[in-house]
Amino acid sequence: MAPVVGVDPGGKHLGLVLRNGATLVKARVLVRDGAASDHTALQPWVEATNTAVLEYVSFAAHMIDAPSVWEALDTDQVLLAVEGVVAPTGFSKGRRAPIDPSTLLALGAAFGGILAAFPQALIVRPGHNGDGPDLAYPEGIRSGVRGLGGPTKHARSAWDVAAHAEVLAGIRRAERRVRGER
Repeated sequence: MAPVVGVDPGGKHLGLVLRNGATLVKARVLVRDGAASDHTALQPWVEATNTAVLEYVSFAAHMIDAPSVWEALDTDQVLLAVEGVVAPTGFSKGRRAPIDPSTLLALGAAFGGILAAFPQALIVRPGHNGDGPDLAYPEGIRSGVRGLGGPTKHARSAWDVAAHAEVLAGIRRAERRVRGER
């Protein structure tokens, strides 16, 4: 089983995990500072998210002694899974909630930046990632854990996103075989 980097991109928080099978190798939550009012305010967020993703993918490639990060990603020796995005509904936790445009801008910038930098990324459909019972997750990303940098829900979501990667990678490999590619 390949090591998997899971990413839960967000407008305010970005969850990252590196899992190897059922083992949590490392986890982190990035927190965006300030408002995302225009592209100049968003650039540091995009750079921070891409730097963190590259750090995690590099760590995974090093774990398996891959010759390069890009070769590890291109050959599915290391998987990168990113939670996709859907249109906002205007509801949060069953109640009407206003939509903050700056958060949407930052989410779009983070998601787009990751996919532009890592075209090998598998996109996992959003929906209840991170919503499992606390004991379903490794100790390092359960509720109340300190030191992740932000809310643990985003790390738990990234964990669930990473869990979907093996299935999606298998589908991608089958599609490549059908097309006669590697």
